[in-house]
Amino acid sequence: MKIFRKGKAIPSKNIVNGPALTDYAELNTALRTSTGVLNRNFTRPDLMEKLNNYADSESIISPCLSISSPTFSIT
Repeated sequence: MKIFRKGKAIPSKNIVNGPALTDYAELNTALRTSTGVLNRNFTRPDLMEKLNNYADSESIISPCLSISSPTFSIT
């Protein structure tokens, strides 16, 4: 709840425009891999790691419970 109250929403386009991922398809795959909703034949741990590394370096908390969320939170 603290993240919700004190965090600042940032658009997904900021993540895609960053150095980690090339497009929304990669962002979608990275998020779905990280939440475990993809069949293991379709997972992309490399994209998940890129997203996680970028998020850590920018103090961004990804929307782990809502993969359709258009925003991330920065604290």
